[in-house]
Amino acid sequence: MHVPAVCDTCGAVLRSDIVVETAERTAFSEQQAPACQVCRRPGRFRDDIFELIGSLTGLLSAPERTTDELQRLVEILDEASRQREDPAVIAAKVRGDVPTLETLAAVDLLRSHAPELKVRVINVVNLMKLQPPSEHPHGLSDHDFDALFTTDKPIIFAFHGYPWLIHRLTYRRTGHPNLHVRGYKEEGTTSTPFDMCVLNDLDRFHLVNDVIDRVPGLAARAAYAKQAIHNKLIEHKEFIARYGDDMPEITDWRWGQAAASGGVRSTEADNV
Repeated sequence: MHVPAVCDTCGAVLRSDIVVETAERTAFSEQQAPACQVCRRPGRFRDDIFELIGSLTGLLSAPERTTDELQRLVEILDEASRQREDPAVIAAKVRGDVPTLETLAAVDLLRSHAPELKVRVINVVNLMKLQPPSEHPHGLSDHDFDALFTTDKPIIFAFHGYPWLIHRLTYRRTGHPNLHVRGYKEEGTTSTPFDMCVLNDLDRFHLVNDVIDRVPGLAARAAYAKQAIHNKLIEHKEFIARYGDDMPEITDWRWGQAAASGGVRSTEADNV
């Protein structure tokens, strides 16, 4: 769920960009939240420690409050829980610099091309969590796995190893038919780091194409975006052939860059 924030000027509850998907204890102290949509004044996160489990939010500890302040905090937590939305697609990855970088860059591109699309990003730290507890003591229960990965949404999984391993670990899960894994398929040559990702379809552009192809109804709305992504892959090949290095927009990428600049978005994609 989205971590709640509040506007100290008008008291409105703000929907922040910080999302916690699993049971976590999260602490915030004097963090700046997005600007209030009502009065446009800066918001902030409450200096509290929350426990977020599914759509439920609990307060573990906080500074001393008056009765009115505590009541207002309850209202903020209730509203934040009601604002929870189901994602249209799951972008999963295993910890590691390459899957993490390419997954986040793909999500950044999707925010530019299809800002209405709800994407849930899941970072898998322990691969054994993908198995049921009957197969491994670290495995997630079916209920918890389905709550994270859903049972009916497409799952695009970026993995630095062989894709079949992820399928083997998840074949008993309800949502396994929706799982599409990008990983190492023994393609490679003397090339650039990003081109190695492209050769194995693990790059941000292939991941975006996978989302467009698999989210129902998105392909027709994002046709121009898909063409722009295809053109970027061609531009990438021409650039490395000429300069022997990856394009600066790849090597210098930072989160929010595509959304801020429009990325590779053309004017024809404004209908997305």
